[in-house]
Amino acid sequence: AGHNIRASLASTPARLSFPGFAGYTFQDISLAQGEQRTVPLPQARTDKNGAATLALPPSPHTGTFSATLRIEGFDAAGGRAVARELKALFSPLECIVGFRPADGANTLDHVVQNAPAAIEVLALDNTLSPKGLEDLTLTISERRYVNALVREQNGEFRYDVSPLTKPFRTEKISLDKEGKKISLPTKTPGDYLLTLTT
Repeated sequence: AGHNIRASLASTPARLSFPGFAGYTFQDISLAQGEQRTVPLPQARTDKNGAATLALPPSPHTGTFSATLRIEGFDAAGGRAVARELKALFSPLECIVGFRPADGANTLDHVVQNAPAAIEVLALDNTLSPKGLEDLTLTISERRYVNALVREQNGEFRYDVSPLTKPFRTEKISLDKEGKKISLPTKTPGDYLLTLTT
């Protein structure tokens, strides 16, 4: 009892990545902006049971971020200290969707024309347990790029490349807890965009 506790909390924007789901890319529309911040916490003192309570400040980030809590405990004489770090990932999202290439498609950056290709889609809840989702809309669109002449604020003109998307396949689907495999169109060369919406 009566040991001083000193702590600090470091937080930084982070992307979603989890052990056990190798190869999956998880989309995060809430990705936090900004830089790493370290905030010292008010000092605390252990009670008769050797426990202490630390009040964590509100997050400076509005989206997904990782946090590292560094704790130092000092002996009664105020000299020697032991330290420990706790790390956690925080996100405002209740559910996330990830995908990975399948059926011979090692990457989605380049898929061989007329070759079989697909993606495996999986949803996770905020405990990282697979989750089923109902009544989703799957849309596959062709993406083309057009050059447009735009005028700068200084009066000069320049060409700007803008993407245009044209949906050509839309259907209702559901994801079960094991996920779902979605076949990709490979007959016609081009850039394609696949979206899932609720």
